[in-house]
Amino acid sequence: MRTVRKRFNRMPGIPGLLTFGEVLECHRVAGLDSYVLKVVSRNTETLDGLISGTLRRIAGVIRTTTTIVLATVKETTVLPLPEEPAAPKRRKEAVS
Repeated sequence: MRTVRKRFNRMPGIPGLLTFGEVLECHRVAGLDSYVLKVVSRNTETLDGLISGTLRRIAGVIRTTTTIVLATVKETTVLPLPEEPAAPKRRKEAVS
């Protein structure tokens, strides 16, 4: 979704959009688009209603682009972050 240059929270309608159950994720991005939304829809008719009836009517939205996922190869929320290395063990000094 491309918007005019306004801050997200100053665009009437956009914060309310986040309350829609169909909107799973909303990301502000760099590049040609301003925001990427991940939505779920029962069918193309309800998707069209969300786009035409809601998104395109928000003040400041000047263009939308739709990509439909045909198959998911991998989807996870687990992040394989490496564990932090253990601190080196200190030698005990001999007490005399």
